[in-house]
Amino acid sequence: MPIPIVYLFDAYYANPTIVSAISAIQNNECDLEFHLVFPEADQAAGDSVKKELATHGATALTYPFSRDQLPIIDFGKMNKLQKITSGRIKLSDTVCMKTKICEIIPRDRFIYIDGDTLVGNCLKDLYNFDLGDQPIGAVEDYSATRFKSILQKAGFGLDNYFNTGMMLMQADQLREINFFDQVMAADKRLGDNKLYSDQDSINVAAKSQIKSLPKRFNIQAIWFEEKAICDAQYRGLDNSIVHFIGGVKPWQSWHRPNGVALWRKYARLAKTVQIELEPIETLDQLSIYAKALDAEERFRGASRIKSKIINELVKRKTP
Repeated sequence: MPIPIVYLFDAYYANPTIVSAISAIQNNECDLEFHLVFPEADQAAGDSVKKELATHGATALTYPFSRDQLPIIDFGKMNKLQKITSGRIKLSDTVCMKTKICEIIPRDRFIYIDGDTLVGNCLKDLYNFDLGDQPIGAVEDYSATRFKSILQKAGFGLDNYFNTGMMLMQADQLREINFFDQVMAADKRLGDNKLYSDQDSINVAAKSQIKSLPKRFNIQAIWFEEKAICDAQYRGLDNSIVHFIGGVKPWQSWHRPNGVALWRKYARLAKTVQIELEPIETLDQLSIYAKALDAEERFRGASRIKSKIINELVKRKTP
């Protein structure tokens, strides 16, 4: 039986999803069955992903959804952060559909994976992982301590806080306990206390129902991490899932160069679309790139970019 892999994406995330899925196909010898969930308005993007996967011999089933089907989840504090943050990915309300995928995908067990990932040779181990009586398996979040503290102050005590960018889901159990209704009730209780919208709501709703998985199933690599740690994370792709968390992604030219190079290795394997990097167009993006170069200990390059930024700012202020 093939392993069901679920991706949720909109038009912007179609190409990153293609790259993630290609890495999964390339690095795993087991049969995979892809389930693609996307807004009806982005049908062309969904068709593009399905067409590309077909050229790699993969089966893909599609599940376009209407705006009426989209759960209404408040982004909470993220609303304010997105207004003041420049040069970083903005959240799409498409992510809210993650809370409902068990109601959509006609499989009893599947692996959900975000599109900002690369997938190594680990899917068979992950899919067969023993969850015991718990219906969800996930890896603790990179910033778990911080998020637990925020939720505890709001009156929601959690022993663990999990990243929902990869979840092993025992969907038949989740449907039996009406998990979607539980998530929506948790979202209502959380109100404006959420920092990561659907992820907070899933953590509060599931609480004791999530099995902690080994970190290799969701290595959360952030663009400004120190070089030694990040290099080790990227090398771990051999038998893991590398998840490019944070608001800067490896298809953006201002991400750290090593991350871009690793991502492009798989982007170049696309056969039906030509996947290009987003170019640097603003000083904010250039500033982020300088910080990324510092993180990779490319100090001369970072210094040159900082000088360029200063010169541009001076030029703008000069009458």
